[in-house]
Amino acid sequence: MKTDLITVPGTIGLAAAAGPWECVVVGAGPAGAAAALRLARNGVRVLLVDRANLPRGKVCGCCLSPTALKELALLGLEAITAGAGQPLKTLALSSGGWTARLPFRGGVVISRERLDRAIVEAGCAAGVEWLPGVDVVAATVGVVGAGARGGAA
Repeated sequence: MKTDLITVPGTIGLAAAAGPWECVVVGAGPAGAAAALRLARNGVRVLLVDRANLPRGKVCGCCLSPTALKELALLGLEAITAGAGQPLKTLALSSGGWTARLPFRGGVVISRERLDRAIVEAGCAAGVEWLPGVDVVAATVGVVGAGARGGAA
């Protein structure tokens, strides 16, 4: 299944997002989406919101260490890197004209578009409600305020 250019549709609209929710996770990057997935698998009613829809191009976070790969395996998502990940062998750090090359074996590089999409889709399959295109403007214990982009309701 090609996953790089397909938008992940929201599972819920802004009006329905009023709740109540047991947990609202703000940010659908790898950490937020994985947290929402774990919570949903443990029976928590979760709303996952993000200001953007997916896929979104990002250069950060596409290098997965052996520890990150183990976390994906614990989530049952090791297939994300199957056939798509490029082995990561060396990490180069540069500053002020100097470069240090460090061995970095056991990791892989995949696109953030593929990584984010796969974790959010797994969360939705586990019961996470997904609401993209929302700026969270305030949050307190028990209450969350959100605003849609462009004033849409």
